[in-house]
Amino acid sequence: MKLTLTSKRAVTILVGVVAAGLALNAGRLLKARTFRQAPAPRSPAPTVAATPYLVLLSGAGSNSSSPQVGLVRTIAVRSDGSSLLRAELFNGNAPLSQRLIRFVTGQIIVTNDIQETRTTLSRADIRPAAILRDPTSNCLSSYASEPQGRRQAVLGHEQLLGYRTVKIREDDWVYWFAVDLGCAELRVRSPQIAGGGDDAVLVRPGEPPPELFRVPPHYREVSQGEMAGR
Repeated sequence: MKLTLTSKRAVTILVGVVAAGLALNAGRLLKARTFRQAPAPRSPAPTVAATPYLVLLSGAGSNSSSPQVGLVRTIAVRSDGSSLLRAELFNGNAPLSQRLIRFVTGQIIVTNDIQETRTTLSRADIRPAAILRDPTSNCLSSYASEPQGRRQAVLGHEQLLGYRTVKIREDDWVYWFAVDLGCAELRVRSPQIAGGGDDAVLVRPGEPPPELFRVPPHYREVSQGEMAGR
């Protein structure tokens, strides 16, 4: 299973490692895959010349980048291929802010920014070239020429928020990826998503803010089980 940044997969890596509550509220984010806890790898993994960007997605029909309720996803990619997914839940009673940071070195850090905890993982084989979608493939494959889904079909091309997008269906999920912005996800529709889908409410080309990838040194290291609330 590819560890891409698309909605259906993007949180399920948090699902296997992070809170079950996040899975219930954002079960569209990334199919679970188990990682072993390990120190950061010593040597860097191969890099790709990725297109850097920052995208903020919220429930379909949202018109504000600062919603008061609901799940908000932030997807960020750096030019070195490092990537970030942040899931924030704004519901007033039990706010949630968790990040999945994948560095080009192969180090993976999952944070709970409410509880100020972190889980450090290592997968040297999780390379940006295998994770990030390649625009030259119509966003169907990674830079390593690996398909990013088993049953993908291109439905056409549309202009969305001023960007040329390719519309891809995978099972009952439909994605709009910005071909000229590193296959950034700008829209998703699925009956599995509360409200029917997510739309981009903020799109910013260029290097994302460094603080998104920064983990405060005082964050307490916890096991995967504790991070998942078990």
